[in-house]
Amino acid sequence: MLIRDLRPEEAGVLKGFLYEAIFLPEGVEPPERSIVELPELRLYYEGFGTGRADICMVAEDNGRIVGAAWTRLMKDYGYVDDETPSFAISLYREYRGQGIGTKLMQAMLQQLRAHGFKRASLAVQKANYAVQMYEKVGFHTASENAEEYIMVCDLQEDMRPRVELESMTPASYERARRVPRDTQAETFVGSVEELIENAEYGRENDLIGNIFLIKADCRDVGYVMIGEAFPWPTDPPEMAGRDYYRLMYFLIDSQYRGRGIGGEAMERAIETTYRQFGARPIALGCHKDNADARRFYLRHGFRETEYMEGNDCYMLRDLPH
Repeated sequence: MLIRDLRPEEAGVLKGFLYEAIFLPEGVEPPERSIVELPELRLYYEGFGTGRADICMVAEDNGRIVGAAWTRLMKDYGYVDDETPSFAISLYREYRGQGIGTKLMQAMLQQLRAHGFKRASLAVQKANYAVQMYEKVGFHTASENAEEYIMVCDLQEDMRPRVELESMTPASYERARRVPRDTQAETFVGSVEELIENAEYGRENDLIGNIFLIKADCRDVGYVMIGEAFPWPTDPPEMAGRDYYRLMYFLIDSQYRGRGIGGEAMERAIETTYRQFGARPIALGCHKDNADARRFYLRHGFRETEYMEGNDCYMLRDLPH
């Protein structure tokens, strides 16, 4: 698979890829291809190559363009301001889920940095699994409406905190205790002492999983546990007889929220655990009144169930298809 610049004579392909970019929830019939002739969609491709932010990278397979990511300065659904390019990206269906979209986005972000842009934006349907990919490459949610997230990526390296995960050990428990939790009541996120108790239990019983300290720019800003799920009386029936992980004790210092740190840290924790122990669906409990956390988990592919454990709603994340 070759990732390269779009050649000027190839700009006509963007109209077709714009149609491919239309998100269709399961069971929804695709619209007529003429939908891309609407004025609010023509601005994505008409006259492409004439603007200073008209940049496009394509994925080529055996001489055929199979995906494209491009930006323009335009007042589209992802508009932030007149200096922030908006993204569009799509792949033919048979090429999705192979990491090609991530490579296209990363290549585009490098191009935008080289052109001196400070940030980029996009709009994405809340139900679109691509939200996770966007967060993985550095986007975070700046605002939202009833249907979409408006996401922004800071392109200047000094604006983007460097996120790291460090395996938590008894020697680092005290550091976890010092992570500020001001606005997070223990009804929303269990205490560090409970986390430590569960960590010790897991070690003593050889349970698979990880507990991480989350660092941003070399400072401890949070922690998260993801590990083997014991059967529990209140578990949703679909968990019965299946191997699950539970995500627990996930906290980010309030000073570092809203910058994409939590999303990046959680996805890295999941990826690391999958790599070490194998992929499983994930369950978690989210307090019914913790609206911010519920929105966060929904953006990351979890779904709410009707099952509760006390005041916590069960949320489940299935393995990607």
